[in-house]
Amino acid sequence: MDMRQKNSFSVFSRVEIGEKFIKNSLFLIVPVFFLLLTSCPGSAGTIGFGTGEYKPLPDTGQKTCYDDSGNTISCTATGQDGEYEGTQKCFSKITDYNGTGQNVTIDNNTKLMWMSKAADVNHDNVIDSNDVLDWQLAKNYCNNLTYAGFSDWRLPAIFELKTIVDFGENGTFVDPAYFSLEHAYWSKTTALAWSGARWGIDLENGRNFHDDNSTPVSVLCVRGGIKPFTHSFSDNEDGTITDKGTNLMWMKETADVSNDDNIDVNDTLTWQAALDYCENLTLANHNDWRLPNYLELSSLVKYDSSDPAISGNFTAVSSGYWTSTTYTKFPDKAQVIDFSSGEDKSAPKSNSNYIRCVRDTIGSDYYVSISIFGQGSGSVTSEPSGIDCPTGECSSTFQANDNVTLTATPGTGSVFKKWLGSCYPCGESPQCTVKINSVKRCVAQFDATQCTTSELAYDDGEENMGCSPFSTDAGSIIVNRFEVSHKALINKLGFYILGDYGKPDTSFEAIVFDENGTTLADINGTGDSAGGWTYLDLSDSQVEVNGVFFVGMKWLTAPGLDGQNAQLLGHDNSNSSWGIGLWHFPGTSQQWQYVPYPCADSGVPMIRVTLTCPNVNATDLGDANGDGKTDIIDALYIARHAVNLSVNEFNEDAADVNCDDQINIVDALLVARKAVGLTVNGWCNNK
Repeated sequence: MDMRQKNSFSVFSRVEIGEKFIKNSLFLIVPVFFLLLTSCPGSAGTIGFGTGEYKPLPDTGQKTCYDDSGNTISCTATGQDGEYEGTQKCFSKITDYNGTGQNVTIDNNTKLMWMSKAADVNHDNVIDSNDVLDWQLAKNYCNNLTYAGFSDWRLPAIFELKTIVDFGENGTFVDPAYFSLEHAYWSKTTALAWSGARWGIDLENGRNFHDDNSTPVSVLCVRGGIKPFTHSFSDNEDGTITDKGTNLMWMKETADVSNDDNIDVNDTLTWQAALDYCENLTLANHNDWRLPNYLELSSLVKYDSSDPAISGNFTAVSSGYWTSTTYTKFPDKAQVIDFSSGEDKSAPKSNSNYIRCVRDTIGSDYYVSISIFGQGSGSVTSEPSGIDCPTGECSSTFQANDNVTLTATPGTGSVFKKWLGSCYPCGESPQCTVKINSVKRCVAQFDATQCTTSELAYDDGEENMGCSPFSTDAGSIIVNRFEVSHKALINKLGFYILGDYGKPDTSFEAIVFDENGTTLADINGTGDSAGGWTYLDLSDSQVEVNGVFFVGMKWLTAPGLDGQNAQLLGHDNSNSSWGIGLWHFPGTSQQWQYVPYPCADSGVPMIRVTLTCPNVNATDLGDANGDGKTDIIDALYIARHAVNLSVNEFNEDAADVNCDDQINIVDALLVARKAVGLTVNGWCNNK
């Protein structure tokens, strides 16, 4: 199967909340819940803003095919843009980013973060003709902009602007679900064919434009990105050039349609004839050529050059070349790239233009990327080697037609949930074998372990904080570090104390505190003179932990009379090593201080914590997904449940927030109001 597969499905949008995907239809029911909207289908890219390598070009968004008169037709065997499925557009729109009240749109393919709407230059909350700037002022505006909590904004390059152009059927040239844009916008790229001019993108007409630097134009700023379209041309010396930067193979020369070894007007064809020519072409022993789409052909344009404005070692006529993309504003026309300057045009399909065919690079190495996604943690490795992804994103290349087995391994406190992207067919299996016949972008989803059992025991005998020397004085402290991946209640604390050889029951103080040093529990205990585990019951204390916490023990009386007769914590007689983790609680400062002390590891666990899953109480109401907080995500969960959509890790007791023994949209609305700080009437306070 080629990298650009034949299109056999329609793309639908989804709403992503954490690792959960919820169809847009939900927002017809509860529109206030909108947080983040994403257009990523199962075979598309990844969720998130970041950096990394990225090769395939995004798709143009065109899924429909048209005849020369602009009538809709079946895409089968047409060779048109709509017949081929490329790397699907994958935007995520985030409202109120970082609590700034400002909206951003992230392209999960290119990793560019865009302003979701044009710059409000005069700060009047209205985008109109008063919000235009000449090129230099527009550049300065973006460079000096602080927006959504970031200050590294800039003017985009012209090709970056082209990646958001959408030739779908929504009536505009940008998807209105993710952008509120309808004007022309500056780029930073010089238009060399015209003195003192720069390129921009006209989203009213879906094409680039050039204008004098002094012309007032709207401003759209961008940040980030991963330089996804760096070319790596290789002349194959067979009439073709391979661009390893995009995994595309091109005809080196303009198509010599007339076979007379001379490129002139006799080598131009109508649009339909151009489509047929590429589909039927055999060149360099390859017969899977096609007419390139708008973005693919645009990738060859050298925008700061002219006559011809083309990259690499290609030859070109300074004239128009067909693309396979229909101009959806007038579907009896198709997109044309003019290589005299790099200008976008549209032309009636009955016109004649030049041709340069393209194919996907079957038989060479293919790029495979892995992204780690979800509320949990984990890693992905490959066999054969190449992928070793402990977090975030990583990538490697593999030989075409090889089988590569990817293995997802969850981290501590996490479970592997499922594969997404190109590995979607592997589902919930931790191992996924993929055939390397195209570029692959796989996403491994890891979820945090949920508190679903009645009791979870943690013996922390390995991850300790240091080492404690023997002390005969009261006040010596031993502390262990614990970490849980979900909200839980401490049921019992256990301390392993060896038998009392010289002093009867020794009293001690047990303290539970969090990473900030905040005390969560403080309770006194007495060591059992028989030795072994001494437990303190905290079942009635409702001591709640989530994430990292510490349990410390401080002697209240001297644990022994001398070094030979001592009651010790975690001491192992077999190797005479001391307990782990010296912490000091000096004088009246009331502050835990870690004092490292090198010595051998303890032979037995010193401190044990037994946890239970928390029962739902008034403070837990609304926390439908059990993540320890009540927010918009819970409202979405409740709304899905109310309309009989599936929801994972759903707590029905916590969802019935008005205590009417029903879970419905009313509960979802109450939770939504509470999450955004609005007054809530009808909240159950007695449950």
